[in-house]
Parts: sequence; C-alpha cells; structure tokens
Amino acid sequence: MPREVRIGRGSGIVRYHSPMPRRTPRFASFVRSAALVAIVSAPLPLLIASAPRSTPPSTTIDAQTPPPSAPPASRSAPQVDPPPSKREPAVRYGIPAPRAKRDGTLRLASYNLENLFDEVDDPALSGEVDDLAMKVPASRRAALGEAIRALNADVLCVQEVESLEALRWFRDQELSGMGYEHTAALDVGYPRGVEQGVLSRFPIVHAKVWPDADLTRTQASRTGEGWSSPREGSGVKYQRSPLFVQVRTPSGYVLDLFVMHHKAGGKEFAFQREAEALQTISFVKERLAEDPNANIAVLGDFNGSPSEKSVKVYLDPGHGGLHNAWEKRFDRNQPRDSYVTHASGRVIDYIFMSKGLEEDAVDRSFFVMATFDPGSGWNWKTDPPPERYASDHRPLAIDLVPDDPAGNHPDGGVTKLWGLKAPAAAANGAKGADGANGPESKPESPPAPSPKPGESPPAPTSSRP
Repeated sequence: MPREVRIGRGSGIVRYHSPMPRRTPRFASFVRSAALVAIVSAPLPLLIASAPRSTPPSTTIDAQTPPPSAPPASRSAPQVDPPPSKREPAVRYGIPAPRAKRDGTLRLASYNLENLFDEVDDPALSGEVDDLAMKVPASRRAALGEAIRALNADVLCVQEVESLEALRWFRDQELSGMGYEHTAALDVGYPRGVEQGVLSRFPIVHAKVWPDADLTRTQASRTGEGWSSPREGSGVKYQRSPLFVQVRTPSGYVLDLFVMHHKAGGKEFAFQREAEALQTISFVKERLAEDPNANIAVLGDFNGSPSEKSVKVYLDPGHGGLHNAWEKRFDRNQPRDSYVTHASGRVIDYIFMSKGLEEDAVDRSFFVMATFDPGSGWNWKTDPPPERYASDHRPLAIDLVPDDPAGNHPDGGVTKLWGLKAPAAAANGAKGADGANGPESKPESPPAPSPKPGESPPAPTSSRP
C-alpha cells in the first residue's frame, strides 16, 4: 500500500507517493490480512473512491510535482557542497622554474613573505601581537631565500615584513651576494606590525607612506555600478598604507612603485578595499599629472579576485586606467593554475602598470613562480610549517626594457610631490631614502656596485651552514 503525503503547491494539491518501508514476511502477512478485512467490511462508495488509478503508485499525481526521483521542493534536503578535493604536498601554482631573463632587461617582482618576523623582541608588539611568537622558523626563512634567489629580481617588492631591520636581517641571512644593497620599509600604520618593503639592486631615492590619509573623500569617485555598500567605521583610513618608493638606475631610468597590501577578508570588507584603491589611484593620478610618462607600477597583495570592484577599478579607463601585467603573460595557453598566486587557489596578487611602464614591459615575460604547497592535510593554524614551505603566496614578475632615460621626464623623473626631496647621498647610491629608512650603519664590507640592468649580480653565496 503506498503512503501518501499531501502538500499544497500553487492553486492545486500535490500528492507525493512513496513505497512502504521493507518489513519482515510475518509483518507483511499481517498487513495483508488487515487490509482484506477492511475492504470486505467497507461500504461500496468508499471502495469505489479507493480504487487504484492507472498511474503507478510510486509516481506523482500532477504535472506540478518534481520528478519521481526527487522529493517535493519543500521537503528536499539542503544542498551541501562536496568536500574539497584532497591535495597532496607538491610544488604547486605557477610554473616550476622562473623564466629566463633576457639580456638588458630589469626584472620587477612582488612577493608576500607571510609574516616575516625576526628574532629580536619589539617591546611595542606584545600580548596578542607579540612579535617573538611570530618569528619565522629557520626552515621557512631558508625556503623564502631559495625562492627569491631563483626569482632573481632586480627590484623586489615585498609584503608582510616586520620592519626595515627584519628585512635587512633576512637579506643578510639568506640573500648574501644577490646585490640587494638598497632597502626600504616604513611603518604603514598596522597594529600587528607588518609592513611593505623593497629590496633593490639600484638606489632608492624616495620612500613615503600615508597612514593617516582620509579615505572618506573618495566617496565622490564611486561613479558607475558595482560598488559595495558602506559599513560603519569602514573606508576611513588605510588598514595598511601603500609604500611609495622611487628607484633610479645608474643610466637614469626611474621607477615609481606603489607597494600594496589591501585589507584582507570577505565581502564585508569590500567597501574598505574599494576606498583604499580609489585613494591609491588618486596618488597615481597626481604623479601622472606631474609627469604623464612616469613609469608607475602598483603591485602587491590586493586580497581581491579579478572580478572584484577593488581590483577592476585600477584597470577601468574611467578610474585607474592602468594595464595588467598579466596581459603580457609568457604563455596564453597555460592552464589557470599557472597564474594562481595564493595557496587558496585564487588570484589576488597583481602588477598594474602605467602606460609609460607598459610600453617598456617585455611581451610574454610575466609569470608566477610555483613554490611548495603542503597539501590539504596541513592545518596552518595548528601545524608547524613543513620543510620547503616558504609562503602562502607565490612570487610574480615581469621584465622591463629600461631604455627610457630621465631626460624624457621633467626634472629627470624625480617627483616633487608629497614634500619629497631627493638627498644627494641617495642620488649617489647610498642606502636610504628621505631619511625614512636611514643609511645602514657600519657595513661589514663595502657594498658591491649596482649592476647594470640585465647584468647578473655576483655569484650568490649562502650564509647558511
């Protein structure tokens, strides 16, 4: 005997039939006997009303009901996403080895080093943000160094370093002989202590941050569609200000770099990221108004996918009007994973370029470099980092032809914006810019001369035993 459930749908009634559960033979015999007694004793009208219909009892009655294999919509189980596929430990995302660098080119790269804290206690960081608890293990420090050596960038922009001192300590420990004699890092106003920095083979003549910039004035720039709704307390200041640096090669080629680390988190922080992007675009426009041919890159960790407004606004001709280095990727037929930049399988790191810089970029030179992925069995919250693990991000790079002499720019390309002054020492190649990072005191040995673009640095040597 079928079991019938009546469910109201629209203007009709849906009758959904399902078979009786399987019973033991003895119980089935009892049910048949009871049914026979009920039929014999029932009045004739009831017998007529109970007569079986031509439709099989295991199917639905009317056309509004779902197929026989599915229960009615109001009773169906919630859809559950399938469990993520298991990932074995492997070198994953990006290409296994960096692209060869053509002679005469300059390699510009970005890499989030994931909480690069040194072994020195900073009394300003304690309690929940204690820096000693975050010090990078020797194995991970070595893996980061190995990746950076392979990348062989001339100018490397990094995110999530504790301080200038931590950046220099890491360089001295792991990057000896790489030619990174010029460094910059400034406090970007983030309570947890991480900031952005630059390692360069060429002099850094400016460094600047805007931790107190008023982002509320960007509201008027939210023209068009697709913007997020404001949240209380959001979009007021940068969570981490961009780090602006200006790099100048011995030949006079000038690079203006905005090193980014946008607010992390889901859609609830989209408004904040959009405000940060709009303010950064405002700075870029100020620089381009001063020098329309300026070689500008906005690069780093944007914490947003390509479809998010906080990313698209940089490329929108009505706003940022920048060019995505990805358009100059080395192989347009490579699978998507070749350009993934984060261990979560997302693309959230970018290099965006002004028109002047885009014209100097080498076609088919952009790449993302793969590093070791511990696999889905590793819990980053509770498990120590395994051997060979460097960071949850992947380094990305593009090569430039620095054939744009400073004579093509006002004042040789040195900006007068934002109260910056190029000190004579920095212009002559000293480490430090605007007094922000200061000259290194008492170097153990004279710094090696900066290589010309495309020239290999001295043979790398490691300070590790």
